[in-house]
Amino acid sequence: METVSSIQHYKDFIVFKIIFFSSIAPSSPPVNVSVYNVTSTEILIQWLPPKVHHRNGVIRGYFIQLWDTVTGQSLQYELSSGNSSLMVPGLHPAYTYVVEMAAKTILEGPFSEDIYVVMDEDGEILTPYNG
Repeated sequence: METVSSIQHYKDFIVFKIIFFSSIAPSSPPVNVSVYNVTSTEILIQWLPPKVHHRNGVIRGYFIQLWDTVTGQSLQYELSSGNSSLMVPGLHPAYTYVVEMAAKTILEGPFSEDIYVVMDEDGEILTPYNG
C-alpha cells in the first residue's frame, strides 16, 4: 500500500527525471543550415552548431534526415561533432528534397525547419537554400 511519504518520494523522482533529461539535449537545432545544389544529382549541406546557451552540454554529433517528395524515400545520416558539412550524391534530377537536422549531446535536440531543395535537370548550379 502506498503511503503519503512514498508518493511524495515518487513525485520528486519524476520531477528530477524531467528536469535532468530535458537539460541533456540541445534546446535548439544547428544554426545557419544551408543547402546548395552542386550538380543535378548532388547537394552540399552546411551548418554551425547551436548557440552556446542552447547546447546544454558538449555537442557530440548531428543527425540529418533527407527525403524526396516524389517517392517519400528517406536517407538518414549521423555525423560526429567535428563535421559542419555533408555532401550527398546520388539524388534524382528534377526531384524536390526536404532536409532537416538536429544536434545531439547525450540526447537528440529539436530538428531545424524543413529546407526544400529542387534538383536541377541540366546540372546547372543553383543558389543556396537557407533554413
